Amino acid sequence: MLKLLIDMNLSDKLVAHLREAGFDCHHWKEVGDPRAPDTELFDWAKHNNTVVITRDLGFGAILAATQFDAPSVIQVRCENSHSSSAFPVILQALQQSEEHLQRGALVVVSENRLRVRRLPLKTDK
Repeated sequence: MLKLLIDMNLSDKLVAHLREAGFDCHHWKEVGDPRAPDTELFDWAKHNNTVVITRDLGFGAILAATQFDAPSVIQVRCENSHSSSAFPVILQALQQSEEHLQRGALVVVSENRLRVRRLPLKTDK
């Protein structure tokens, strides 16, 4: 089962929904400093083998710049990111891409689209 870390830019109410669905899930404010830079959250997730769920595009940029193969990241691109609206989209993304997330992936998800890119991210040069 995947371990999940919800970024500060998403509601902590998602934690309860994801725990009810059977996931080991924490909100960043439970395990880290809410004012910490993204790199600290990223390092914590990598060290703890945890998938980051975020709205922040910065995590994709970190993955591209570093060529790391972990942690996996789900970028939520829903117009309405309130927990009741985002939860079904996130749950579907987790179910459809679990194998990729276990191996290392960047998953970008919206209400009508799911895109998976394996890590490390390859850049076109």
